[in-house]
Amino acid sequence: MQTVNRDRLSANSRITLTAFVEGAYLPWTKEERRASTSKGHHEIWINHIRDHVGELHLREFRTVDASRMLRAIAKENDLTKTTLQHIKSVLSTIFTYAKNEEPSMEPTLSMEF
Repeated sequence: MQTVNRDRLSANSRITLTAFVEGAYLPWTKEERRASTSKGHHEIWINHIRDHVGELHLREFRTVDASRMLRAIAKENDLTKTTLQHIKSVLSTIFTYAKNEEPSMEPTLSMEF
């Protein structure tokens, strides 16, 4: 069993959400997505999400954290429903990408917003 678990835990399993997004996800969007999509995701990350996640580890982020964060963002800012949906979509895309790129995260990141 130890062998199986060793293969599932990589060096990235203790990475912070901020480090993952800025070191892997945003560079990926820049290379793999349209420029407008990449720019939009970068702006949403900088303007709305980054300050709310702090040093939270990627594996520790739960659906309840996302819900609380979205409520806090809505309360702090006068945003349209569409903007809040875009923020939610970016979060979902970040975790989908993490799940696909870091298989050891899959059970943790199998959440829906």
